[in-house]
Formats: sequence, structure tokens, C-alpha cells
Amino acid sequence: MEAIASIQIDESEIDIKEAYNIKGPPCTTKTCKSKKTNCRNNPLCLINLGEKKWLNGVAQGSDQLLQGIERESNEHPGLTNLGATCYVNSLLQLWFHNLEFRNAVYKWNAYEDPQEKANETLGTSEYSPVSPLGHLQKIFASLQFGRKKIVDTTMFVSSLGLDSSIQQDAQEFSKLFVTMLEENFSQQSNSYVNSFKKKLQGTYEYVTTCLSCKSESCSNTPFSELDLNVGASSRRTFEESLGELLGEEVLEGENQYLCCICCSFQNAVRRIRLVELPPILNFQVIRFVYDRNAGHKKKVHTSFQFPETVDMTDFLESSSDPLTYELRGVLMHQGSSAYSGHYIAHIYDKESKHWYEFDDEVVQKVEGKRLIFGNDDRSESRPKGEKKPKLPKGCYSSTKAYMLSYCRKSEQSVVPEAITNLESLPEWLKSAIARENEELRKSTEDKEDRLDIVQVEIASLYKNLYSLENDDWEIIPVSWLKKWLSQDPLKEVFGGQIDNSGFVCIHDNIYVGAIKEFKCVPRQECEYFFAKYSGGPRLGKELLCRRCVIGRIVKQKMKLNTSEDLKRLNSLLRDVHTDPLTGFWVGKESLRKWRQIFTKKLEEMYQVGLKPNGKLVNEDNHTNGIEDSNGKSHREEVSSEEVEVFFEKELNFNEDILCIHGMLCSDDSKRKLITSECWSILKNYFPEEKEFRGDAEACKQCKEFSSQEENVKETRKAIAEKQKEMLNDLFRGKNRPIPSQFYGDLFVVSDHFLTQWRAFLKDPSTNEQPLCLMNGTLLCAHQGLSYLPEAIDFKSSKAPLQVLRPCEWKILTDYVSVDASIILKCPQLGTHPAVCDECVSARNAEEMDKLLTYQNAKIFVRLLPKEEEDVQEETHLSSKRRKKEETETSEEVQGTADAPCPAERRSQRHRKTRGEKELRVSSTETIKDLKVRIMGKFGVATFDQRLFLGGIELKDTTVTLADLKVTPETVFILKVDEPPEDMDFNDVVLIQQSPEQGFKGTVLLH
Repeated sequence: MEAIASIQIDESEIDIKEAYNIKGPPCTTKTCKSKKTNCRNNPLCLINLGEKKWLNGVAQGSDQLLQGIERESNEHPGLTNLGATCYVNSLLQLWFHNLEFRNAVYKWNAYEDPQEKANETLGTSEYSPVSPLGHLQKIFASLQFGRKKIVDTTMFVSSLGLDSSIQQDAQEFSKLFVTMLEENFSQQSNSYVNSFKKKLQGTYEYVTTCLSCKSESCSNTPFSELDLNVGASSRRTFEESLGELLGEEVLEGENQYLCCICCSFQNAVRRIRLVELPPILNFQVIRFVYDRNAGHKKKVHTSFQFPETVDMTDFLESSSDPLTYELRGVLMHQGSSAYSGHYIAHIYDKESKHWYEFDDEVVQKVEGKRLIFGNDDRSESRPKGEKKPKLPKGCYSSTKAYMLSYCRKSEQSVVPEAITNLESLPEWLKSAIARENEELRKSTEDKEDRLDIVQVEIASLYKNLYSLENDDWEIIPVSWLKKWLSQDPLKEVFGGQIDNSGFVCIHDNIYVGAIKEFKCVPRQECEYFFAKYSGGPRLGKELLCRRCVIGRIVKQKMKLNTSEDLKRLNSLLRDVHTDPLTGFWVGKESLRKWRQIFTKKLEEMYQVGLKPNGKLVNEDNHTNGIEDSNGKSHREEVSSEEVEVFFEKELNFNEDILCIHGMLCSDDSKRKLITSECWSILKNYFPEEKEFRGDAEACKQCKEFSSQEENVKETRKAIAEKQKEMLNDLFRGKNRPIPSQFYGDLFVVSDHFLTQWRAFLKDPSTNEQPLCLMNGTLLCAHQGLSYLPEAIDFKSSKAPLQVLRPCEWKILTDYVSVDASIILKCPQLGTHPAVCDECVSARNAEEMDKLLTYQNAKIFVRLLPKEEEDVQEETHLSSKRRKKEETETSEEVQGTADAPCPAERRSQRHRKTRGEKELRVSSTETIKDLKVRIMGKFGVATFDQRLFLGGIELKDTTVTLADLKVTPETVFILKVDEPPEDMDFNDVVLIQQSPEQGFKGTVLLH
């Protein structure tokens, strides 16, 4: 090419190292130009790849990286959250820090437990507990004597049969587990253990007093906790809630009491009277309630005030001993929903005399003189200007407090036979803890060794960086180096292979266009890396590619030349007046992509690029630019893959104006006339390509064929005009007969045929004339009609069958042949041939299956305004708007919940109404899945959603959209339930009265 020949390159002056940007010295922390990031264009820069933490922090010691594995002697370990087991962890920590509870668990004897007696490993050195109590004993021992910072609870949770992925109610779990614990303890021979029930259980009695004879009826009931109702007010105190619990309830009217003294129904009062309180007194704050109207649980966010010390003497009618209790634990629920959230615990540690926050794996000391138990007072709504109420001295307030644990002051001084050292544990437990601590020690040492090895590797690499000045190196991918430097040897052993395959050029050398993706590493370090981590191919200093460098230089110089010529061409092309006698024809596509075509040929000549399996794309973007007639520049960047596709179709410049005979094509739209000056610029790049002067004659054969084609078009146009004139109503779809209102015979044709016929009449030059009316497609294999006329809306222009009057049928069949005549007898809607019921049913079922099988289809969810009550009416459009829309388009199917008849077609348009949003769904999704999607769109929790379809509420969340016959474009109605601000707690049932459904099937309910 003349353009390439004009470029003079002295290969002796080419500096290969400069082309690869490896001529200078390697970067150091002092000389690196980029202080905070790595120099991407410099393969000799190994700074800021992630090495600082190793050279600065870790080099001085590994304590920082090793922290989090082994706890300090004064630290409290956390518990593993297995997914949604925070409610278990918070109670385990609360029970463990109760010394009497802990002591009783330690004294539990596995040999007296029915479940452990069946354990084949019991009494052997390989003993592993199978019962919840055995695993609880192990957890407590690990928390007290183990060295791990986080204790695993997997075996304990598994032994209870709990699903670790489902959040459960902590209060219900506490009740069920303590009940199971008491039953198990009662079977132990140790008096401290079998009598521990007294430590947790108190007694109250229901007292009913007849207002007529004043007689009392008492019924004793044991309890392990007292329920405190927080009400619906903004604030509630401990005394108010306890007073409500112990207050009188009047029994009158339908609730009258049957008095055994009066022998008749009488008005009475009923109350709870505390008889005996346990040393460990727990209060359950009723946060979760069941709303009958909403049909699900709600969380109450009332701010609850409770004391640090409470004297229960005043609440017992007969007590001479002081009953002072001190707060020792607060369980809190974080979150706004009763079905989700997170449990944490604040617990007082008697040994250190400090409060701690236990949040699964994280345990931290609560600093400050006053505790803050979920300080939600900041979010409490108060009138403007009203100050935050002050708390009485010795009181706390929280909207998150969920369970309060108090301990009798007289019981806290001494715990009989308390286990304070490892040697006092049962033999199997002592061995298990010793083994666990030894495994932790070995694991820590192993991790320290791995840490030291990585430190040595990294320190050696950066120590020998200056050996790069000796020009003895190999390349390593930047991505691999970053992963190597970011590895965590404490968690896993790094084992990533080194992959240099993306840096090999077509000459099997180092590709010069990839210098941003690799780094030059001293060869002695590479020997170590490839020996340890393997990989390849190995590419060193001797594989710098001179041919690629020369090719790139040529490309860069040609890029400058083509840029200048592009500007000249754009300037010359603005002159739209070109003399045909002096001008030249050029293909419009060639003119737009001439630089792209030339670049491709240049690449073929110099063979610059990666091997076919290389990972990098060609670093040079192919930029094309020619201004259009409006002076706007069309520029685009295409990938090498797109270039290949393009050149498979157009290999040569100006080939787009050649006809099939190799001559100038007759299609003027494909070519452009340019001046001789423009052509000389392009000829410089494509000297061998065929040229056509402005006065060159187009291919005679093509012109003759084009003339014949024009004659055919004129003939078709005349036929179309004649048919359009004779069958104008049929063409426009106007004044069509309605079979149910017509008397006589009508002829049936398919909508598919009419669509093709109308397209021909509308544009006969482009669309082919249908020559055969294929009515056989409407018949089944039994030669019966496969459509049921009664199911078809003949008013719709999109109905699968259309009807013609006899006169229209006669005219139409003069132009087209017919394979089968189908007659519709009106108004009875009988047909000849008759309808095949069997095939109609099969086809309808098949079409319905197709309608109900979809992926990523549109449906709509309309949020029902609060003021609207009638959901049934809301599922349809207002009559006024419906009439308007029916006027606009008769064929549009309204977005109701009713499934369409298989023979009908839905409009592709859907007009969104206010409060309506679009969702993309599949037919296999359930209503539960749909509600989750709605939660993402509307921000409404699933349990607050009430979905309606066709005016019917969808209560079964397990059914699929296909089961409900939901087709694309269906509209669901969404109604949101919100708890009223002035909720009347007389309409609320406390959820603690029955076990949680989620605990069914677990050991707790056996």
C-alpha cells in the first residue's frame, strides 16, 4: 500500500525496553510517583499492591492478625450464630451467667439421663453426648474454661431439632426449654439438681370471690415467669404492668361465676395472688401480640420503664422476709417486625461486677455509669417543645426490652458447691475441654507458622526488588500478585496458580499491549513462586517481541496519518456539488468504515496481537468517523470480535457498490459521488481496489432486471387497488357482520390469511400477494372445525376466525384459490364441517398451558387506597373510565383478575393506574414468592399484605400463579394492614398462650 510505503522506520533506532516501559529503575516507596496507588503503566512498580500490612504491621508481630481466635483470660467468649439462632444464643448467655443455673447443669449426671443411657459411647474415652443437656454442659464448660473466643452451638441446636435458618420467639423457647430442663433434672439423684426447679418456679393462685356470699375459690398454679403487658400507650412502668397483672377482673353478664355456695351464677371478681416467689424471678415483657383483625402478630414498641432493684414484698399478701430483687439480665429484640429482627442480651457478670453486651460472636463491656437498654427514647414521638421525660433514679427505659431477669439479693452472696476450676468438672467434660484447648493451641501454632512463611515470602520479594536492575526477571499477573498479598493464612492456605496465557502474542512472545496487566518480578522469586504455586507459561526478559513493537509503531504512525486524512475528507465532503465527469463513486458503507478496513489490513500485514486463546482484547479501539450531510460526526468503537464479523461480510474497500456481476450496482442508495481529491486520499490507502468514475454506467443486466421488477410491482399495485375498491369494508374491518345477529350463511377464514391479505393491499410493492386461502389449517385431523364459534368474540379484529358475507367470499375467491370452504350458519352458529369437540378441548387445553407457562412476564399490582373499602369494585376499572377505554379500543382486554378464554387475545397495551406497579414473574412462582417481590417494590412486609384476585382474597400462599390461572398482564389488588395508633388491647390475644407453630417437630414439644 502506498500509505504504508510512505512510512520510514529505522529498526536500529527502536528501543524495545522503552516500548515495554521497563527502561527505568524499579519503583520504591520513596521514588514511586503514585504515593497511594500502583503505577499501572509501569511493569517495574510493585508498590501499593497490598504489601504494606505485611511489611509494616505483621513484620513487627503476628498478634494483630491472630486476635479473634483465642480469648484473653478476662474476656467473655461469644456464641456462633448458625443463621437465625440469636434467640438461642442470648438465652444461653443469660443462663450461663446465672451461677446457680450453671452449677446445676455441671452437676447433671449423664449416667442418669434416659437418652444418654442409650448412648453407646457413654463411659468410653470417645464419649460424645447426644442429649440437649449433655451439649449444654459442654457449652457451659467451653464458655468458662475453654480458650476459644467463639463457642460453636451447632450440636446443641441440632440435638433440639431446631431449624437454624428460621427465627423463633425467644420467650416461647425459654418456656419450653426450661420445662424440658426441669423434667430432666427431676430424674437426677443429686439433691441440688432435682430440687433446682424451686430456684426457677414460684406459685400464684387464681382467686375468685363471689360478690353475693363473699366466699373465695382458690386454684394454685406454678409459674417460671410473670407476663407484663406493656399496653398501647407511649410509656409504661413496671409497677403499672405488674399491678394490671395482679388486678381484679369483674365477671358479670355472660361471664358470671357459678358459685358452689350460692348454687347459682353470680357476679364475681377474679384476680391473681402471688403466693411464693423463686430466687430467680423472670418477667416476660409482652412485645408480640396477635391482632384478630389483621390475622397475624404485631410488635408493640411501647417504652417500658423498669427498676434496677425491686422490692416484691408489697406484692405478696403474706410475707415477713425481705424480698428484694436486683436486675441481672435484659434480653432485647431489635427490629420493627414480630417475624424478623435480632436478639441480644445485656447481662451482669457477678465475678467482674460489670455489665456486658452479648451479640452472638461479639461480646463487649458496657461502659459508663448508666446502662442504655436499646435507647429508643430518641425516636419516641413527642409534641414540639416537650422535653424528654426524666427517669427516676435507679430506673431504666427501653422499647426493645423483651425479658427481664432478677435475682433475689439474699441468694446472691454464696452459691453452694460452685464449680470454679476445671478439675471439678466431670471426667469426660474435663478431657473434652483439655482436648479442645490443645487443638486450639496446635491450630494457632500452625496458623502462626503459615503466617511466618507468607511474611518471609513477601519480605524476600520486596527485599530483592532492586535485583531488577540486573535485568533478570519474569512476568507475573497483577491480579495474581494482589490475591497473593491479600491472602489470609489464618483462614486458608493460598493455592492460586499463576496464569500467564493471556500475555502471549501471536509470535509466542510477551504481548506489548498487556503491560498494564503484568509485573516484572526477580527471576529468583519466580523460581520459588512457580515451584510452589505452579502455572505458566513462564515469560522472561528474553521474550520481548520486536515484531509486535514495530507493528505498533506503524499502527501509531498510520493512526496519525489517517486522523489528518479524516479531517481533510470531512472538509471536502461538505461540498455537495460534485461533477459526475470528474467525480468517483464510493460505497457509503466503505466511506464510513474506511479506517476500520485499513486497520484490519494493517494488522494482517504486521501480525500484531494476542494468540487466539488470549484473554485480553486488542488494546487499540477501531475508531471510525465520517461526517454526514448535517455535519455531525458518526464515531463508534468496535471490538476485535465485531471487526472480524464485519470483515467476513466485507473484505475489500468499495465492495459494497459491486453487483453480483462485479459491475457498478444500480442501487443509488448504496453509493455516494465524491470529488477526485477525496478519491485520491482513499486511493492512497486502497490502490488495488476497483474504481468507478462518476459517468460510469451501472450494470446493464441489473438494470434490465430492475425494470422487469418495476413492471411486476405496477401490476401487483393495480390488482391491490381493484381488490381494495371491491372489498373496502373487509379491508378496513368496518361494517362486519355479527354471527349472532345475522341470518343466513357466512364464510369463515383465518385471521392469519386476512392479516396477510390486508398487508398486501396496503403495500403491494413490498408484501407478497396471498394466492391461496389455506382454510385447512382451521380443521383438525378428523376434518372437523377445531374452533368453537360460541367461544369467539367476532367483534374483535384479533379473533382467530373472521367471517365474510357470501358476496365478499365470491369476489375474494376470484383472486385466490381455496383448499376448504367453511360455512357458519347464523344465528344458530352451526358449522359445516361440524365442530370436533374432542380437538377443540385439546387445543384449548394446549393454548391454556401455553398461556400459563411463562418466564419474566409482566403482571401488575395495584395498591388499594386506605379510604377504599370495596375490594371487589376496585378490581375493575370505574364504569366511566371503562366506557372511555372501550370507546378507544374495543379489542383491549381489561386488566382484571379473571383468566381469559383461550380463544381470546389480550391487548399488548396496559394503562397503569395510580398506585400500580409492574412486576416480572414466572408461572411457577407461588403467592409467597409474589409477596416477597411486592415487599421489594412497595416496602410492605409480607405479613401486612392482603392480595386479591377477582375480588377474592388469596390466603393460601403455597399455590402457584399457574394454579390460579394467572396470565401475563393480570392485575392483583393489594391491601395493606397497619396497626391502628390507638389499638384496643381488648381486641388482642396474647400470643404466649399457645406454643409457637415453629417449635412443632422439635424435642421441645415431644
